[in-house]
Amino acid sequence: MSGLGFSGLLETIPLPELLYILSARRHTGRLSLKVGPIQLHLDLQDGLLTRIQAPWVPRTRATLAHLGINPERLEEILLDLKGGTVPWHRSEYSAAFRLRALLTLLPLWAAPGRFHFQPRHDPAPAGGLPLEGFLLELNERWMRVQEAPPPWATYTLPQAMAASFRLPKLEVSEWRILALSDQAQPLIVLGARAWLPWDELVPLVRRLERWGLLESQEAGQLATCA
Repeated sequence: MSGLGFSGLLETIPLPELLYILSARRHTGRLSLKVGPIQLHLDLQDGLLTRIQAPWVPRTRATLAHLGINPERLEEILLDLKGGTVPWHRSEYSAAFRLRALLTLLPLWAAPGRFHFQPRHDPAPAGGLPLEGFLLELNERWMRVQEAPPPWATYTLPQAMAASFRLPKLEVSEWRILALSDQAQPLIVLGARAWLPWDELVPLVRRLERWGLLESQEAGQLATCA
């Protein structure tokens, strides 16, 4: 792995192993991933994850609000960001970033694709998400998922229901999935919008599909989270 950058297949170096290597060797640069129609960029500084770029990744403000952050603290964090300071010293910001990373990376944990890492030496603020413990959590979560569809698999509400159909008792998270499925969208986007990590989303989608409340569609275009 030279300073000129390197590329490869995720079938050869799976994403968990790749991230572990970059973290353990304290690399600084940008990791670009292409998994089916999915593309994203991860920035690292001294082996810490500092930035995630993809159109469906929930924005920081929305994530902080979802976590129930005090409005005054939320505004303080947003002012820090507006002023060019990434507030890693604030636990609320770190928790929000960790959730955004979880929603983004777990669906891609065992997916085939391509990667390219480009080293960079630009100065950056100290701080970031330590990957060692985070990777262990993702591995544990991934082990709970069985026969998962690809992250770009697209689902929507069925066009028609049988006349004899009776609506089963649904959980709040299942209602949330249905409310977001009026238009076809890839599962990785649906999970981000529903604030459901992959290991929680997949069983719910499978159950709704068995009940005839969701149906698989042709892969659609990746959307942007508000």
